[in-house]
Amino acid sequence: MLAILFLAIHLITHLTGQMGVQSKPNEATLMKHLFREYDRRARPKKDPLAPVNLAVRVIVNQILLVDEKKQIIETYVSYNMTWKDDFLTWSPANFSNLKRLVVPTNNLWVPKLIVINAGKDVSTNTNDDGFAAEVYSNGEVKLILATTAYTTCIFDLTLFPFDKQKCELKLGIFGHFCSEVNMSKYDNELKFLWYTPHTEWAVEGSSLKEMAYKDGEGSYCTLDGTIFIRRKSLYLVNNVLIPCVLISFISLASFGVPPESGEKISLSMTTLLSYSVFLLVLSEMLPRNSDTGPILTYYIISVMAITAISLLCSVLVVRLHYGTSKPPKWIRLLVLNYIAKLCCQTTKKVSPSAKVNESMGESGQFEETWLKIGRTLDRFFAIIFFMIIMIVSLTLLVVIPAMNST
Repeated sequence: MLAILFLAIHLITHLTGQMGVQSKPNEATLMKHLFREYDRRARPKKDPLAPVNLAVRVIVNQILLVDEKKQIIETYVSYNMTWKDDFLTWSPANFSNLKRLVVPTNNLWVPKLIVINAGKDVSTNTNDDGFAAEVYSNGEVKLILATTAYTTCIFDLTLFPFDKQKCELKLGIFGHFCSEVNMSKYDNELKFLWYTPHTEWAVEGSSLKEMAYKDGEGSYCTLDGTIFIRRKSLYLVNNVLIPCVLISFISLASFGVPPESGEKISLSMTTLLSYSVFLLVLSEMLPRNSDTGPILTYYIISVMAITAISLLCSVLVVRLHYGTSKPPKWIRLLVLNYIAKLCCQTTKKVSPSAKVNESMGESGQFEETWLKIGRTLDRFFAIIFFMIIMIVSLTLLVVIPAMNST
């Protein structure tokens, strides 16, 4: 009898304990309570005329790719969004003092953010099962998204490789007017809290503005962000710019090669071909844009033109070097008197009434005179082209970077 009584008491105690545990509310009980009649397709407002106030913070984590040819910039961006859901409120005292829940986004109403100026995919993947939102007892919902944004960017490559660019990131809410979902910003600029520096581009600043675009019966709210980036030019300076400048000065070496060596013209031709190779390299790097062209391209074309002219001058010098006929009097006066003086070259001054001594033979003194004329013109052309290339190169290397830094 006592054994039966003891067993009955034990069973009653065990069942009472289980009922007490089951009656204590937990997260599962709260989730069932909140989502029993919840419809994620409808805006979370009890007043159908009241807007959902959405606050967004845009964080740029990394610049993945800057494609000048396709006019696209690829960035890895995080979106911190906060809004209030009128249907997800509860009293913590009735649910074991639970004040916060983590809910998968596929169970919630989530604003559909889109990238308006997208170059590839406009979606920000807000309904991906991989994300979860924080829901608080007062109905506040916090959601952090991370996605890759492909946005179009118009590049101005005039100052390449010392250029600065301005690329935009425009965000909007798909399908809702401002009167339904009012989107606002947390900050006045894009944030770079966990930014990983890019090897080719440096971020110089950013901005973020609230905009509204009227369309038909209502207006669409957008956040227009702008990233200001500057190209890190060290790689291009070392591998493109400096070789171009060095080749431009090598073209001057043709004036120092003696005409009798037979390599004077071939050196100029080789330099001309080198610039053609650099133009091909640049054409592969830069977009096909007919509105503006890089100054570096104009520099190479200018030096190519200078080299082509120097090639013609070398041909003229070689032709004069091997002259055998009597030199005209005006050439002797101009070259041996005036140009030689400009080149700081000491030669015997020729008077207008001077006559060539023909007793040395019909070709001896003529060849010597032509040789002096050729050497004088060679030095004159070298000085002129050196000054032109120096001015053009200093403009490219010093003046343009200084203008861009201001």
